[in-house]
Amino acid sequence: MNDNRHDDDRSIRRIALRILSEDEDDAREELNNVIYSIEDSVQLRTAIYNWSFPIFVIFPALFWVLAILTWALLRPLGNIFFLMSALCALLPLYAVLSWYRFQYGGGRIRGPREAVYINASDETREKLDKLFAFMQRDSAPKAYYRSKKGLPRYLDQNYTYGSLRILLLSASPSVRALYLPPSRRRIADTIKIDAEPDEVIKALNIKPTRKAGPGTKAKYPYVDAVLWLIDEPRLKELDLTNRNAAIEIITKWLSEWFNLHADASGNVPRGDLLKPSSEKIYERQKKIAVSKAG
Repeated sequence: MNDNRHDDDRSIRRIALRILSEDEDDAREELNNVIYSIEDSVQLRTAIYNWSFPIFVIFPALFWVLAILTWALLRPLGNIFFLMSALCALLPLYAVLSWYRFQYGGGRIRGPREAVYINASDETREKLDKLFAFMQRDSAPKAYYRSKKGLPRYLDQNYTYGSLRILLLSASPSVRALYLPPSRRRIADTIKIDAEPDEVIKALNIKPTRKAGPGTKAKYPYVDAVLWLIDEPRLKELDLTNRNAAIEIITKWLSEWFNLHADASGNVPRGDLLKPSSEKIYERQKKIAVSKAG
């Protein structure tokens, strides 16, 4: 194992950011947009998965006690509590099996599942697919994470076979922990590659998107959206007394415009990316209202 002074630079998230764009802010926005979209799409499934274990700890014992207390007085009710206790005890097993099947399908794992991408450009999809394909090679440098004692723990190539492997690129441990590897042992730690980042990027043979400059087309047509909304009659009638509510409405209108004018990739900016523009539009309308009142 090499000197770990630059260990953080070896994280697959850092490497992914470097291959996506020369501008780190643009790369972070693009990657987070994909991750947040995937996270939102599986929100209900993850809620069941995460809450099954607290339910297992609390409710089986509670229903068991209630069953014993009610058995002598009202046997049918006691039977119901016994049944509820058993169901709560089985819930974690069902949650894990269901979550595992969602990521790997049925049967044996013979190779990588098709990765889930939501709100990702073709270019982003291709680059991230190349990164994970590289990690899945038998000849590739080993992926690893560090234990609490700082020792490297190496991972098998099949660790990234799951369809939700993009979540491993998240900066949040709780999001990374949503990924269920073939071993069914969740790891929230940062995954890294045991090689110099420059060597990995060279092996991938990927040219990051160049930083936008004068005359470069913006990723999203914010200017067009703002100019459209400024001319909208409903903006002039917007109630400005509640700042947060007004900004939320403006953001919704901008989001509707982007969805209506999305290109072939279907990529649109998230609400949090639209909020700065919404705030500027609100402040503009507020100044206009104050000047008219004066």
